[in-house]
Amino acid sequence: MLQNNIYLPYSIGVIISYIRSNIEIRNNYDINILYVKESIEMIDSKVKSPKYFFISVYMWNFQYSMNVAKFVKTKYPDCKIVLGGHHVPYFDIDFFNEYPYIDILVHGEGEATCEKILLGNSLCSINNLSFQEAGKTTRTNKEYNNCALDNIPSPYLTGVFDTILEDGHNFTASLETNRGCPFGCHYCDWGSTLTSQKKMRRFNKERVYKEIEWFGKNKIDFVFGTDSNFGIFKTDMDIVDKLIETKQKYGFPNKFRVCYTKNSDNFVFDINRKLNEFGLSKGATLSFQSLNDKTMFAVGRKNMSLKTFKRLLDKYNDCNIPTYTELILGLPEETFDSFADGICELLNMGQHTSIVVYNCQVYPNAHINTPEYRRKYGLKTIKIPMFPTHTTIESAMNIDEEEIIIGTNKMTTPEWIETCMFSWCVQTMHCLGLCQVIAKYLHEKHNIKYKDFYLKILYYAKNNPRSYLGAEYLKVRNKYINIIEGNGFKYINKPFGELNWTFEEGSFLTFILDEDRFYNDIYYAVSDLADVLILANLFKINKFLLKTPRPFKILPINKVIKNILDFLNIENNGVDTNLMCGLDCDESLMDYAINKVWYGRKGNSMLYAKNEIRSKWYGIS
Repeated sequence: MLQNNIYLPYSIGVIISYIRSNIEIRNNYDINILYVKESIEMIDSKVKSPKYFFISVYMWNFQYSMNVAKFVKTKYPDCKIVLGGHHVPYFDIDFFNEYPYIDILVHGEGEATCEKILLGNSLCSINNLSFQEAGKTTRTNKEYNNCALDNIPSPYLTGVFDTILEDGHNFTASLETNRGCPFGCHYCDWGSTLTSQKKMRRFNKERVYKEIEWFGKNKIDFVFGTDSNFGIFKTDMDIVDKLIETKQKYGFPNKFRVCYTKNSDNFVFDINRKLNEFGLSKGATLSFQSLNDKTMFAVGRKNMSLKTFKRLLDKYNDCNIPTYTELILGLPEETFDSFADGICELLNMGQHTSIVVYNCQVYPNAHINTPEYRRKYGLKTIKIPMFPTHTTIESAMNIDEEEIIIGTNKMTTPEWIETCMFSWCVQTMHCLGLCQVIAKYLHEKHNIKYKDFYLKILYYAKNNPRSYLGAEYLKVRNKYINIIEGNGFKYINKPFGELNWTFEEGSFLTFILDEDRFYNDIYYAVSDLADVLILANLFKINKFLLKTPRPFKILPINKVIKNILDFLNIENNGVDTNLMCGLDCDESLMDYAINKVWYGRKGNSMLYAKNEIRSKWYGIS
């Protein structure tokens, strides 16, 4: 993984902290933690005659964990393999046939359940279990939230991770302040009635404060909040204040990211303003998932109004707080036009810096995975290898899969590919800055619709496969074709290292390697949309403002350029002056890609800001 960065294993850690509080278990069991994907040989060297082997699984480690479980069961047949986590299916009668080396499934929260297993209670007497008995699957009674949160000790504060910290990794920590989700989005398993109740439960705030203090003392750089709806409680501001206080005291944590409550409001804005002020924010989410009303009804979600979105977006922009808007591609009732129109409506509202499009994944316990839902909306899915972005791909370890939707009864698979390509085009050209200035100016001053602008670029690319733009278009389109054939999302751009990039990021990096060829193609694609002089100067300005690895840029100002700069609200000293900007000339291509494209993408840093541009007269050094 990049720079040895690893999450502390919170899901297992919190179970260990709970079962260690039982003196009988503490006196009779030695407990060890495996938390890094390693080879079977390494696992073999660390596992010694276990009585129980507990595994927490989700999509990113399920198949790997099954391989480990099979190895352990083969070598130690008397060992009981216990599987828990969100990926454990509630209704899969064939699970034990497919994975006969798994002995017990734990459904829902695992602390009290695992304690009872270790105490030797009869499995039939323990709620929330599935297991094989006489060749048949037995499913015990369902019990929601079988453990009071105040009875669960913190793994951070009880020393569960103390030995792990000595391993020398850069650790990321998870902060859990509550459990549950009051919403029931059908594509999500967070608020699923299978896994939790709608009622939210909160951990004691003093425990949360002490954990944050622990993060600071142990130099945890990045903290991820596991709450489903941060900002839903007014006391969440107290948590923000504690994070700020801790950073000021210890210098850590540096960044805090969390999933904010649905349909962001003014309180969430106040939270983000504080986090941004003290350098803790990783950007505010103003998400829709889809702007199609029929789709929102089909997935059980209701969006904020566009009027509210616009008002909030303006507030964030006025305070220079980065925002990003997430959409999900592949949801029911969506068509090419509805999805493309939704993206462009976000651009119309002023969301130019970060629109992030995710493919709709199918989780085992989400409502969209039920047979009835699949049939109703004609869901067509494919299981593909999961290649995490912004990591190096090590084939031996990356064997896990994700299931994504590639078609519905309203969007055929070929239409899904075309929708992906439109999404790729807007994210690459607009949100990452390559054509943003050009598109915005033509939209505002020449009434060119964003959809028409980017469809022109796609049309040119499709019909000119030998061009620089066309070759990249064909490359990406073939990647999507490979996906529907069972391959994963993989884009490695060798000049920028061995990291795996999203398709739009990988293409952006390709285009900036030869800006002149790229912009020459774009010019031909949109040459009929405005006067030649206007277009030529628009292209000069967009190239000038784009943050590329070139260390120094100069933009001579003429009358046309001055008028465009005035439209962009960029201060200048008028005709016959220069604007100048540039990056650190010592930055390598890989450092540029990481700092500007990966880290900067959600921080509105792909184009130079006004305070990063200098103005000078001709002839004056």
